[in-house]
Amino acid sequence: MSKQRLPSEIVEDTERRLNAIQQKFASASEQTGYAKKAVSSGKPYWKSADRAFNEGAADEILASGYRILESFNEQVRYLDEQSECFISQVYSVMGTASFIANATSSTATVSGYPIDFDPEPVRKFRCTFDTHDEYTGKFSQLDPSLGQTYRAIKSTYLGSTVESLRQALFLTRQTYDHFFDALVDDEEVKKQSWWSPDNTKKPDTVSRLQRIRYAAEKYVKDPRQRKVLIDGAQHMNDVYQKLQKLHKRGPLDEEKDKDALFEMLSLLRIWVDAIKEE
Repeated sequence: MSKQRLPSEIVEDTERRLNAIQQKFASASEQTGYAKKAVSSGKPYWKSADRAFNEGAADEILASGYRILESFNEQVRYLDEQSECFISQVYSVMGTASFIANATSSTATVSGYPIDFDPEPVRKFRCTFDTHDEYTGKFSQLDPSLGQTYRAIKSTYLGSTVESLRQALFLTRQTYDHFFDALVDDEEVKKQSWWSPDNTKKPDTVSRLQRIRYAAEKYVKDPRQRKVLIDGAQHMNDVYQKLQKLHKRGPLDEEKDKDALFEMLSLLRIWVDAIKEE
């Protein structure tokens, strides 16, 4: 059995690989720019050659040169089509980085294990409300009332009452549950080989995490992204439950609630983007 890696080892490996990816992209971009300039440099000649082709000129050298152009064009077209899928994957993976930062911040502030850590540098990567209207549209496409609930998160959060943050947190959790209600039929979940009742008092019910697992398996093809979404949902659920207990014991802890709120928002956005990609 392989030894479990330490958290720092995982972070260092992720850093190293992201740096390698960045360098490969920089090199690929440089090579692509060179190829573009090389092709463009001959454009005036081939533009002038259009007349010869229109007139049906019989010239072997011109014809073989044309075939080279056509072959290279096919090669570039294929690369363009392949890169579209790859770039989409890159955006999907890199888009998760904000969620990782949010999850790190909420882990640091909500976890009961004492670790000396200043979360402020991580909080710089919190998701913002800059694209809130765009995502409201995406949620509305699934269900108009879902879009309305999501839209209300921003106005509630920016409200002036002492309960604004807690209400925004509640609305975000409500959006999360509504989102999976729109995607998942509980009866279909029960047909899965892995399903079993989580609640002995209500043996016929489907749990929140079971809905999430079913949605991930049904809508997300990439197994790595699927795992991130399922693990992220488990973490978000753990954080929210811990906050609920803290709220019952004492007053609101604003920074902890903000960390939880933005973690949920970033995960919601990753989910709706993942659904739209399929």
